[in-house]
Amino acid sequence: MSHGLMEPTELSSSLSETPGDIGQETCFKGRRIIRMSNVKKRRSEDDGYTSDSSLIFYRGPNHPHPLPQKLEVPVKLSNFSLSESKIDTMGQSRSKPDRIASKRSSSEENGTPQNNNNVTRPTIIIQDAMTGKEIETTSNDLQETTESPAESESSNLNSEEIVNARYKRSFVLQELLETEQNYVLDLDIIVHSYMEEIKNIDLPEGLKGKEKIVFGNIRAILAFHRDKFLPGVQQFHDNPQELGALFTKYEKQLRLYITYCENKPRSEYIVTEFMSTFRKLSQQVNRKFQIQDLLIKPIQRIMKYQLLLKDILKYTERAHEPVISLHKAMDVMHAVPQAANNMMEVGRIDGFEVKLAVHGTILLQDTLHVAEFKIKKSEDRKYKLRRVFLFEQIFLICDLCESPTMGHYYKHRNSIKVSELRLVETVHQEPFSFVLSSTRNANIDMYIQTRTAEVKEEWTRAILEMQTLTCIYKPAQLK
Repeated sequence: MSHGLMEPTELSSSLSETPGDIGQETCFKGRRIIRMSNVKKRRSEDDGYTSDSSLIFYRGPNHPHPLPQKLEVPVKLSNFSLSESKIDTMGQSRSKPDRIASKRSSSEENGTPQNNNNVTRPTIIIQDAMTGKEIETTSNDLQETTESPAESESSNLNSEEIVNARYKRSFVLQELLETEQNYVLDLDIIVHSYMEEIKNIDLPEGLKGKEKIVFGNIRAILAFHRDKFLPGVQQFHDNPQELGALFTKYEKQLRLYITYCENKPRSEYIVTEFMSTFRKLSQQVNRKFQIQDLLIKPIQRIMKYQLLLKDILKYTERAHEPVISLHKAMDVMHAVPQAANNMMEVGRIDGFEVKLAVHGTILLQDTLHVAEFKIKKSEDRKYKLRRVFLFEQIFLICDLCESPTMGHYYKHRNSIKVSELRLVETVHQEPFSFVLSSTRNANIDMYIQTRTAEVKEEWTRAILEMQTLTCIYKPAQLK
């Protein structure tokens, strides 16, 4: 017959059915216990777990073993681990009795003073889950040191959130590393397979001398990623702060993609025109990917960095770690792809004889409704969709065109130097429109209609910022 302690829930159920006075001995399943307080089964709001909190369950005085002087009980604390109850019977070997619970008496809960002069409070042993050390305390000490339920729950939730955020971030960091390695392999195939093999085949007359246009500056992009960027990602792929600094460190080299994207439309045109030649080239280098599939990868990659950094930043914030370097990296990887996309659209402009690079950086480009005419009567305006470009020194309007070989492209239609622009911001009955005219040709006005007030403000503000002191700005109301 076991002489271990009884389960608190089982015992309390029995005691609830057989009320008695404090100190009264009660028999339960052939064992004697001492009622230490009135039974009151409840959920403890203070300590965050359910128990028969008004009882201290001891062996009765007639138990074969003496009353223990030291009890070890399971205590639920956020800073400590739960362990099985043990009993130290004054020097005797420890055994593993049933679990017990130690709580304050009902008189303490009701605010009634209790005489503790002759009461020997049991020593409670708890084990620190972090250090493994055993700490002796009493029930009074626990009341003073135990966190409130709200604090404990908040601490646990914060810890779980941090662990979960770091766990999810690790997958994004690993994806960045693996895709970077694969990307370098793809660039290597272009440079050391296609670019080398094309030297050894007979090219059509129209293709000779245009190989550099097809591949652009992809050799320089490979050298940067292979020798600098990939080693940096390998070194810091598990350190988000240093990884963010890597993007800002190589901002200048990442602008190689702007040049590549500007050349990409011309490259596409040549590959499409001589598709049969490049198919034979793919067969000779024994590659499953066509050359156009490989040439699009740099554009896909420069766009992908922003998405990966966005997720890394999100999970780093949730992990409550520093994010300054990641925010700076996001700024870089927002500006570079945007500039690259703008220049790729510029590369589709046909019929503009002067090289656009001499007109400075492109600031804005969009498809807007434009009306060009000499007569200023509103009823005569006929708006048509045009592609509009604003550079630091020139404003361009182009027609939208489509070709089986070139795809979509833009045909230059009109242009005005920024220093010669006259801007009228207000148009009668057209809140989203503004007017541009040339100070050198007063006969032509370009009415430009945007989609929203925000788009209009973006364009007019950019034009005003680029105008120098020699620019003429005369606000007026057109009717």
